[in-house]
Amino acid sequence: SEIVMTISGDGETLEFAKNDFEEINTAFDSRLNEHVVFFKFSDDKKIDFSKFTYAQINKNIDISVCGELIISPKIISAIYEGNGRLSNLGSEEKANKLAKQLKTGKCN
Repeated sequence: SEIVMTISGDGETLEFAKNDFEEINTAFDSRLNEHVVFFKFSDDKKIDFSKFTYAQINKNIDISVCGELIISPKIISAIYEGNGRLSNLGSEEKANKLAKQLKTGKCN
């Protein structure tokens, strides 16, 4: 299956294909006044992600979708539930495009 998301930081990279996601949703975050993509990893990937985020506390990580760097958040604490969010997307169209890529597992 095609890799649609990579998360990297401090010499470590996690790769995700469409089957690695349990949930993908777009939403309008009124607090931030922007469109976002929420994702939740499947059970086995939650473990990888929690270990990764634990190792990256107080560091910035890079989240890329289909080879495009989307966001570089700072990890404040380990993330155990497998939830994440793509923000600073600029438009609803961009949010929808990213969600579609993650859902279909296709970059084009």
